[in-house]
Amino acid sequence: MMGEPDEDRLIADSAAAFLERAGGLDRVRRLRDGGGALDRATWRGMADLGWIGVLVPQDAGGLGMTLREVAILLEAAGRWLPVEPLAGAIAAAAAIAQVRADSPALAALLAGDAVVVPVEGAAVTEADGGLSGSTDVAADVAAADAFLLVAGQGGDARLRLVPKAVAGLRVEAVRTVDGGSAGRLHLDGVRTADATALAEGEAAVAAARTVMGIVRFAHAACLVGLADEALRRSVAYLNERRQFGVPIGSFQALQHRAATLYVRLSAARALLHEAAQAADPSAAGAAAKLVASETALLVTKESIQFHGAIGFTDEHPIGLYLRRAMAVAGAGGTTDACLDAFAGA
Repeated sequence: MMGEPDEDRLIADSAAAFLERAGGLDRVRRLRDGGGALDRATWRGMADLGWIGVLVPQDAGGLGMTLREVAILLEAAGRWLPVEPLAGAIAAAAAIAQVRADSPALAALLAGDAVVVPVEGAAVTEADGGLSGSTDVAADVAAADAFLLVAGQGGDARLRLVPKAVAGLRVEAVRTVDGGSAGRLHLDGVRTADATALAEGEAAVAAARTVMGIVRFAHAACLVGLADEALRRSVAYLNERRQFGVPIGSFQALQHRAATLYVRLSAARALLHEAAQAADPSAAGAAAKLVASETALLVTKESIQFHGAIGFTDEHPIGLYLRRAMAVAGAGGTTDACLDAFAGA
C-alpha cells in the first residue's frame, strides 16, 4: 500500500534536518580527515529517531515500516553523505528481530549502543566447537562492535553474532576513499560459545539472503539520494557560472548532458521503488543496487566535469559525492556479486 505524500515528506525532511543539524558535509569532512569511522553521538541520534529499527516490528521495539520507507529515509539521508553503517545495521536489526526478537543484541542495536554489521563468507566453517575461515570483503568493518554471519552451509548452517573483541577474530580493514572502511574477517578457532547462534539450517540461510538483499537495497537508496543531490548542485552551478556573458547552463551541449543524467537517475529511482514492493528482497535489492551504482558513478563523475577545474579540488564539496559513490558502489557486493544474487534468486 502506498504511503501518504505528507508522511513521505515528513520522513525525508526529518532525515535531512537531522543530518544538517549534525554538521552536514562539514561533519563528513571532519570524520574523513580525522580518521574516525563512526560518530557515536550522531549514531545514537539516528537510533533515537528509529532509523535502525525502521524494519523491526513495533512489538520488538522498532517502527514496523517497510522497504518503501527505507528508500525514502535513506534517499534523503544519502544527500548528506553519512558514513555511518546504516544499511548494514538496518538489515541486521531486521534479521535479528525475525529470528530472535528477545535478543539483548537487538535491544543494544536499536538503542544505538552497539553497531552490528552483516558480512558474507561461505568459507567460514564450524567444527569442534570453533569457527574458522575468512569472509568476503564487507563495508564498515572498522565501525562495527559485532558481526552477523553464517557459518557452515545447508542444514548445518548457523546464523551467528560474533563480537569484534572475541579471541580468534582478526579484522583486516582498510580505509575507503570517503573516510569509511572495508575489509575481511579472519576467524581462527573462535569459540562457538562466544558467538551467539540466532538461527540454524535453512532458516539461517534464508535470513542471510534476506539480510544481504536489504543491505543492497539500502545502499541503492543512498546512491540515488547522493546522485540526485550531486546533479541538483551541478545544475545550480551551471546556472550561476557565466561565460561569454551568459550562464553556461544555456549551452545546448551541457543541457543535453544534464538531461541524460536526469533520465538515468529517474530510471534508477523508479527501479528502487519497484524493488521495495518485491516479494524477494534478495533479487530486488541486487537489481536496485546494480543500477543505482552505475547511475551514481556516472552522475558524480559528470558533476565533477560540470564544475570544471574547481570540481577537482578537495575543498569543493562536489568531490565528496564522487568519493561516497565509489565507496557505496563497492559495498555489499560488486557488479558480479549483484548479478549472481539476482540470477540465483
